Amino acid sequence: MGRNINFDSAFAEEFGIPKAIILEHLKYLITCYSAFLRSSNAISDEAKEKDGRTWVKWPVKRVQNDFPFFTIYQIRRSLNGLVSDGWLETAYLDDCMGGAKWYSLVEGD
Repeated sequence: MGRNINFDSAFAEEFGIPKAIILEHLKYLITCYSAFLRSSNAISDEAKEKDGRTWVKWPVKRVQNDFPFFTIYQIRRSLNGLVSDGWLETAYLDDCMGGAKWYSLVEGD
């Protein structure tokens, strides 16, 4: 049996269901990682605190693993749209060249 997926229906009406699902899950990940990082001063390969914000590494392949009913194209389009719509910010926080894209919520969300 599949899992339940929650998202904001008003947001979905305006921006689409894929963006609503992806944004809600990213908010959940950031909340969880933020609590984890702050509670134990832990180090994670998937999340970082930088300038008082939590950043999550969430490669497209991992997003598709979390939501196999979305195509790679839908995921990329949704993530890029959330950035251009002002909901997410991206950064390359890895020390090496060609690192993964990291995501954080835009301040105030």
